[in-house]
Amino acid sequence: MRLPMYFMDTLLQRFDNLCQRSPFTNVYGLGRSILAAGTLFTLLVNNVHTLFISQNFRIRTHFILDKINLFYLFGYEHLPAAKLVAILILALVITGYLPRITGLLHWWVAYSFFNAAVIVDGGDQIAAVIALALVPLTLLDGRMNHWQKGTPAGRSRNYIAILCLFFIKIQMAVLYFNAAIAKFNVPEWLDGTVMYYWLAHNTFGLPGYMKDIVLPVVENPLGVLVLTWGTVIFEVMLFAAIFFRTGARMKMLCLGILFHLLIFLCLGLASFFFSMTGSLLLYLYPFDRHISFARHRFKLTQCAFR
Repeated sequence: MRLPMYFMDTLLQRFDNLCQRSPFTNVYGLGRSILAAGTLFTLLVNNVHTLFISQNFRIRTHFILDKINLFYLFGYEHLPAAKLVAILILALVITGYLPRITGLLHWWVAYSFFNAAVIVDGGDQIAAVIALALVPLTLLDGRMNHWQKGTPAGRSRNYIAILCLFFIKIQMAVLYFNAAIAKFNVPEWLDGTVMYYWLAHNTFGLPGYMKDIVLPVVENPLGVLVLTWGTVIFEVMLFAAIFFRTGARMKMLCLGILFHLLIFLCLGLASFFFSMTGSLLLYLYPFDRHISFARHRFKLTQCAFR
């Protein structure tokens, strides 16, 4: 019994030390802004009657969350007004002002859109789930703007906020693990040909500007095998990144964003790219390390002129 108790005491001590650091930095602010940008982009570039169908608004339900759904409250006839309200809320989230208010509003819009829209993807569901997980964090954030540097907070506030961030980290690790393991149930993933079927599909496949670059790869037996199994292996690595040291996690963050950018360029899943990028930031970037955008711009400029 002494050995398990020792490990438990050590774990609790490490968590207590971790809670001395403030999670109220612009790291989670950038993450939630990117999440909001994905939903905002979808609303801005699509007509409301493309995103929503009248049949969904005729269904009567006693579920409390459906009763407060933003788009159902306005009704099908007033969808442009609901869209405008959603756009204003999401824009306010991105500006960073009043996180204690906009945190709950962000989840309201993300949840409402995912449940009311007829054209959604996994990114919209992820945005709704992560926005909900961030609500306790935003309610405890006493800053006027989430882009500001964090100020020392009480230990209890740090405990709750860091637990929320840990939940997001575990959620993302499980998501990538499940994404990799679930592929073993699909014969085309096992034989290494699924990328050919997806990317060469006339409707859901590559856009015209990518065909000359990618099709020669997927039409090559070795190329499509490497691309297919490389995806599975990389998703396993993203799952395992939760156990990596900070330096390795930062490298996986950059590779993960590039991975989802390539998915966006090849399959056009814009909201999925924004949701996964924002979630990856919350998953892999140190929550207490304030991001200095000026310093990163300086480094990029140095690299560009070398």
